Amino acid sequence: MVTGDAEKYSDFYRDSKDLIFKEGTMLAFPLMFFYAIAYCVVNVGFLIFNFCLYFWIESISSDDDYPAHLVLCHFVNAVALVWIICHVYGFFKVSVSGAYGTWYWSMNKKEVPKFTTLRFIYIAFRYHIGPTAFGSLIIMVCTILQILLAYVETSGVDGTLGTDLCSCGLDCCDTALYILKAVIEAVTGMAYVHIGNHGTGFIDAARVSFTLFKRNYAKIAVITQVDIYLSILIF
Repeated sequence: MVTGDAEKYSDFYRDSKDLIFKEGTMLAFPLMFFYAIAYCVVNVGFLIFNFCLYFWIESISSDDDYPAHLVLCHFVNAVALVWIICHVYGFFKVSVSGAYGTWYWSMNKKEVPKFTTLRFIYIAFRYHIGPTAFGSLIIMVCTILQILLAYVETSGVDGTLGTDLCSCGLDCCDTALYILKAVIEAVTGMAYVHIGNHGTGFIDAARVSFTLFKRNYAKIAVITQVDIYLSILIF
């Protein structure tokens, strides 16, 4: 029995080693590293541009005269920043999912096309800008609602929001919105993967992803937490 287990683990180790070292070029996707760096640079660039735009809008006004339309400008600026960051993340996930899906579902790894990462960046840019924009719009709306709700909780209006009833209602709304956003983010993330691998629209991908989420919500929750911890350890 012990010998059989040893042989089984030995075969598993040998197959894993062959997969990593012999087919490492297909598994690693060297361009993916630079693509991830470019993704981070784009996000940082949008943040810097947003802050510069914020200070430029502030420089227009003065202490004595603060036009009301500048508040609207700040709001539009914040909404655009959240939407762009969510959109860039969706674009990144669709293209990466397509590249790794091509490698994973290819029986013969040598048949995987060269420059797979660049190929799926082009595919995502040409065909999937709309689905990623729509998915990021949904996440952006939930994020803005959370920010507005947090602002209402901290500011209060004429002292009426300090009562126990209003505080309880705001806490319930905050919890419900947090759960709703978590579910939407999970379903949208799986929809991005489905879009990258199958090329469908966002509605069809979200429908399939939500069905998958209902059947495997416990596994998805565990995998999500493991993914978060691994990301923290890596970065």
